[in-house]
Amino acid sequence: MKQIKQQPPWYVAAFGPHYLKVYAHRDERDASRAVACAERALGISPATRLLDLCCGAGRHLRLFNAKTVGLDLSLPLLAHARREGVNAPLVRGDMRTLPFAGGNFDVVVNLFTSFGYFDDDGNLTVLQEIARVLRPGGQAMLDLINPPHTLARLEAQSEERRDGMTLFIERAFDAVGKRLVKTVKIAFDDGSPEVRYQESVRIYEQPELDSLLTRAGLAALKRLGSFDGAPFDISSPRQIVIAGR
Repeated sequence: MKQIKQQPPWYVAAFGPHYLKVYAHRDERDASRAVACAERALGISPATRLLDLCCGAGRHLRLFNAKTVGLDLSLPLLAHARREGVNAPLVRGDMRTLPFAGGNFDVVVNLFTSFGYFDDDGNLTVLQEIARVLRPGGQAMLDLINPPHTLARLEAQSEERRDGMTLFIERAFDAVGKRLVKTVKIAFDDGSPEVRYQESVRIYEQPELDSLLTRAGLAALKRLGSFDGAPFDISSPRQIVIAGR
């Protein structure tokens, strides 16, 4: 019997070498705002043991003034981080099974919508792992989509020229699974094969996220609506959650 080849999960395909071109607008200035906000909100100092969970290419990691460690599943992004001069330890791993001892960190940051990749059970496991590796009294920052704001402004399709390529994106909301689904197609000017993949993120409104945090052994302490420190409300562009163990 012929075996059917299983496709890798979307988050394996999406975070390849092309990722940095698709999100080229997320630059160091953007990262600096996020890091400054985290340092203020979490009281980060040079002595703080900090895990950048889903650190990607290290654009936030390199800016923190702390004892940092970065973890990501993507080898191409971790390799890029090292080439760009990130000196912190970089670990390849799955955020559902963190390869760290319990209580190893004072702070965990999870930035740029890097939570919600799995089903609710998988996402709960991520939060449980964050709680496990935090010391008692430690804090986490989750930088998430604010569903009412995002869905009210959802652009169904877009097309954009980038250096040597055209980027086509389709966006849709799966109301049953409560997932924001993005279909990406990259057409290259030099005739290279097209790249196609999807991103699929479970988005959480405040009550259901707070319930998930509680089940994981965490408590939402504060919410911000942007990295400028604005208070959170239904119209906020982001849902930045400070959670404590």
